[in-house]
Amino acid sequence: MKKMLSYPFVAVMICASSALAQWTAVGLAGKNIYALTADTKNIVAGTDAQGVWRSTNNGAAWDSINKNIVSKGILTLYTNGATTIAGTSQGVCYTATDSNAWTSAVSGLSTLFTRAVLMKGNAIFAGTEGGGFFSAVQLGGTWTANNSGLTTTTVRTLTLQGTNLIAGTTSGIFRSTNDGVQWTALSTGLLTSSSLFVRAVVVYGSTLVSGTQGGIYTAPVSTGIWTKSNIGLTDTSVEALYVSGTTIYAGTSGGVYQSTNGGANWSAMNTGYLKEVRALVKKDNYLYAGTFGDGVYRYPVASSGVAKERKLPSSIALYQNYPNPFNPSTTIRYGLPVSSRVSIKIYNVLGQQISDLINSEQSAGWYEITWSANVASGMYLYRIEAVSSSDPSKRFVDVKKMILMR
Repeated sequence: MKKMLSYPFVAVMICASSALAQWTAVGLAGKNIYALTADTKNIVAGTDAQGVWRSTNNGAAWDSINKNIVSKGILTLYTNGATTIAGTSQGVCYTATDSNAWTSAVSGLSTLFTRAVLMKGNAIFAGTEGGGFFSAVQLGGTWTANNSGLTTTTVRTLTLQGTNLIAGTTSGIFRSTNDGVQWTALSTGLLTSSSLFVRAVVVYGSTLVSGTQGGIYTAPVSTGIWTKSNIGLTDTSVEALYVSGTTIYAGTSGGVYQSTNGGANWSAMNTGYLKEVRALVKKDNYLYAGTFGDGVYRYPVASSGVAKERKLPSSIALYQNYPNPFNPSTTIRYGLPVSSRVSIKIYNVLGQQISDLINSEQSAGWYEITWSANVASGMYLYRIEAVSSSDPSKRFVDVKKMILMR
């Protein structure tokens, strides 16, 4: 049964400030960006056919750095101190962060198509498509295949969880406690082929976060039992994950999302209509996104992941949705001065609830959430209710109207 509101609607039309943060194109227009990395001075981008590009001024200008590179088909980039490592369609190579010349590192790498690279101390690891997992005792050393326990030879992503290796593959997640000599499946709860097709894995405190073809899944490190975590995620084809402080960022074919509560809830960061995101990295006060076909974009963020364009709100703020009118998706932006229990619901003009966008605890900050409407054209209303976590007597309610025009 549809829920009915027991109070009259009061809609206040407030235009969102033009100062709101948005994605800005910063170069390499028209290129397919498959990888991003950063060091203390540079942003480095890898493309599918034009090699590696470096910016020393936050994306204002880019220089090609492809001397002696083994392939210009870049699949992944990894920075370790003063060294940048590239996984390409023809193997692994590396360069100093202030150089434009590359050194090949393919000895023993029997499968060259390298999806992931990672270092742990002096040791280096590689995930390939068709050859599985490889390791070498040092950068430039001879590679050795180590696939015992893996049920696939396509390793798409690698990360460290403490001293353990985590591998995301086309057949789920695996963990190794001995640098890849032996692997153990860690895929309980990944029940579909799309959830087993893992494109990204990150560690968030004591939680593993996996980005898959079927959305985002989280699991306690202690158990490795996965739970779907797609609330607020309107595009579940996840290509990239990045952790900065208390914020997790997810890059999808529909744009970028952020979570400030360990992946329990997601809100869109798509002002500027960013699409087809393949890579994410943060440097200084910007989040950078590499896109398929449209180069590199950046978004101003503070170290906590809260949009940098303004201070924390002094009171709860609910903005007019954008765009408005819209078809079929629109973004609702709001701000919280303190940690609060937040509920945002969509109603029709009869007062019938038709969507529950969010219902969870959120920390202080600015948020965006996207509604993708699957209803008829007309006027709709969105209602926020926020109750202070520290003082439940402090309760805020606001309602605004929006127009769906198909």
